[in-house]
Amino acid sequence: MAEERLAGAGTFSQEGWRELTLLHAAVSSNVRLAANLLVSPDPVIAREMVRQKEHVRRLVEESSKCHLERLRQGVATSILSSDMHLEIVRALKEVNSLVTTMAYPRLRESGDLLESRLVPAA
Repeated sequence: MAEERLAGAGTFSQEGWRELTLLHAAVSSNVRLAANLLVSPDPVIAREMVRQKEHVRRLVEESSKCHLERLRQGVATSILSSDMHLEIVRALKEVNSLVTTMAYPRLRESGDLLESRLVPAA
């Protein structure tokens, strides 16, 4: 998809490509964990999936911050590939979120998941 969409837009910056590669590897790791969770409903695997989701969230934030900085600096490759970069980041984040939803029922069953992340009202 990226090659097709970038045909007229050039290439990613070296830094942008590195960020996308790291993000893809993290999401791929979580997909493998999800496959393992299907075979063995081990809460340890489910916990690792949720930890990995947080790791992906941090990678997304860092990539977005760095990408915007490259745009501010006028890096031509980043300007030309900006839409594709942001679209890929969004898609990988969404895939990771969807895959991670498999972990939550197992964590509820094992008592490892809180009902809400909200702080109780005072």
